[in-house]
Amino acid sequence: LSAREAEQGYLLRQLQMRQQRLGILSQALREAGVDSPDVSQRKKSSGPVPKEWDCTVGGEDPGTPCLIMGEVSPGWKAVAPKATNKWVTLWELNKMRRNEPEKINSLWYDQFLLNCYTFNLQAGPPGVLLSLLLDKKWAVRAVLCTLMAVATAVLGKQVHFVVVRLLTSTFFWKQHLNWSRIVYAPLPAKLYFLSIIWRAVVVKYFLLFEEVVRQYLIEMECELLEYSCPSEAEVPEDCVGG
Repeated sequence: LSAREAEQGYLLRQLQMRQQRLGILSQALREAGVDSPDVSQRKKSSGPVPKEWDCTVGGEDPGTPCLIMGEVSPGWKAVAPKATNKWVTLWELNKMRRNEPEKINSLWYDQFLLNCYTFNLQAGPPGVLLSLLLDKKWAVRAVLCTLMAVATAVLGKQVHFVVVRLLTSTFFWKQHLNWSRIVYAPLPAKLYFLSIIWRAVVVKYFLLFEEVVRQYLIEMECELLEYSCPSEAEVPEDCVGG
């Protein structure tokens, strides 16, 4: 270590020892009945503080401030960590929860440990079901794949009829020069072209359809929470945590 680093280490140890001596002295004075401030070392905070939610309805005059929109629209519900009066429009908070969940705690500077699932519990079984679908990205995809498989099985004859009509149509055979290159290509080339078509058409449009459905479910959830969340009332304690 350099002389400067050694000196800094010595000064730091002296300060720590002085703090300890002051803590012992202040404790002894308090035990003797002398009013003395507590200067003993305190434990650092273990992290964000768990908080319940307050809910209110935005008014016209005066308006209710919103951390996202600037002001809560009159008649719309807003929520805030209990006893903070730092309101956020419930609808916008839930959209942020689903699309940008990492930003929620930063609204209150990471001071609180918040649980948005309490709003779904207030909405009853429909709210819980929507939460199960939206909490995991694969859930909506699994439901869509299941529905598509069921629809294909139920409408098998109709699907077969459409496929046959397409394969025997004039339009399909006019494209012979385009698809024949894939049909008569070597197997590795067929796999390569099929993978390109799969990613460019099936995966792309399926993911777009999945996102449309997910956003529709988010809007449904926002509307449900807006209707079911009790205003000017504390969320029950048995809904907190988890």
